[in-house]
Amino acid sequence: MATKIALIVCLCMLIGVIESHTVMTNIVINNQARTDCLRPTYPDYDANTQMGAQWPISSADFLQNGLTSGNYTCGFLPFANQPAQAKCNVAAGSTVGVSYYHGAYGTEDPVLDQWIARSHKGPFIVYMARSDTGTGNVWFKIYQSGKTQESTNFNNVKWASADTLIENNGRFYFPIPSDLAPGNYLLRTEIIAHHDTRLYGAQPYVRCVELTISGDGSANPSLTGVAIPGTWDENDAGIRYNIYNDFTSPYPFPGPAVYEVGTGPTTEGASMGAAGVQSVVVGLMAFLLMISF
Repeated sequence: MATKIALIVCLCMLIGVIESHTVMTNIVINNQARTDCLRPTYPDYDANTQMGAQWPISSADFLQNGLTSGNYTCGFLPFANQPAQAKCNVAAGSTVGVSYYHGAYGTEDPVLDQWIARSHKGPFIVYMARSDTGTGNVWFKIYQSGKTQESTNFNNVKWASADTLIENNGRFYFPIPSDLAPGNYLLRTEIIAHHDTRLYGAQPYVRCVELTISGDGSANPSLTGVAIPGTWDENDAGIRYNIYNDFTSPYPFPGPAVYEVGTGPTTEGASMGAAGVQSVVVGLMAFLLMISF
């Protein structure tokens, strides 16, 4: 068993070196795929800088400080700092999807692996921030999915990446918290491929989307958010997790817990919503009646 797992590790490390990997290509809102609200990313692979749209922002083979660099916020700089062409309107409480693409770059299977190579196993994590820049303690986690099928047999363990992504034909779906105050937000998606057990071996694929959230909520979880980068690094248990030796152990997600609707702080001056407005009106009418007598 140990020999087989060691062989898998070696093969996956080799695959991680020779392939392009994956990139988030659109966001799906109301069954419509949008690309105009995605933050720009590195256009094509550059052999000189070893950066490209489909490459992780950190790897054991290059850019080893990626998890502590500005690249970790929304992707490769300076591209990811540039504004999107537009902001996509999304209703609080709705479900959205994001699509990934890999292409047949010497993959194990040109059909199944067109979204991501099957060797790139790990979690899918989503953050949001009520911010235009994503700097500071503004990020809150809204969704995470790690192991989706447990087993004492390594070959039968399933992960969000790559198993769920492949099963869903290259898409992940997740809900936007229903109590968010309306306004402009950044949405940040991250796949962490744990196909390498070395330090810096985890490979994060990150990208941001610019959204305008609508609704009558008042929550602003960014008021108690975390910084990305800055809250965890390459030594975090969720980054150094060994999928080949520790696959029977729970996966320790990096970062904070997922935000729970109804538990966040409220935004000063946020919309009260219909119920709040009605309560104020009723109270005011009662006060006017009282002083009229």
